[in-house]
Amino acid sequence: MGEVLPASAPVPVSRDDELGTLTWNDEEGAWVGEYAGIAFGISPIRTADKSKPSSELLAYAKRVLGNAEWRSQCLDLAKLAAIAEYGASYEPEIRALKYEFIDFYNRETGPAIIADVGEGSGRWWRIEFEGERCEGLGFDT
Repeated sequence: MGEVLPASAPVPVSRDDELGTLTWNDEEGAWVGEYAGIAFGISPIRTADKSKPSSELLAYAKRVLGNAEWRSQCLDLAKLAAIAEYGASYEPEIRALKYEFIDFYNRETGPAIIADVGEGSGRWWRIEFEGERCEGLGFDT
């Protein structure tokens, strides 16, 4: 007879009326879901109860994900600032950036975002927010 493998533990799932199903993802270290075509994660960093998404971060995610106009405006303004900072040679790459994955987490000062917005020439671009204040675009190489 073959070896019986132990059953793996079920993947934790949380449901929200507005955001839908959120599933725990070990690789992201967050509760992940999709809203209006945008993938997102809700991190348990600085959260008391790590067994479910934080109600504070859920409320923050709903405000941010539910306001596509605000998100687009913030990214557009950050793109203009980044073009001025990094120079015209970066402009085509910067103009092509779009939200790909929004990671909601808690800083010591409150809710925040690091969002992946695309790849460039050996660069991975991100936009960061503290609450509703955009801190700008940057990249990792």
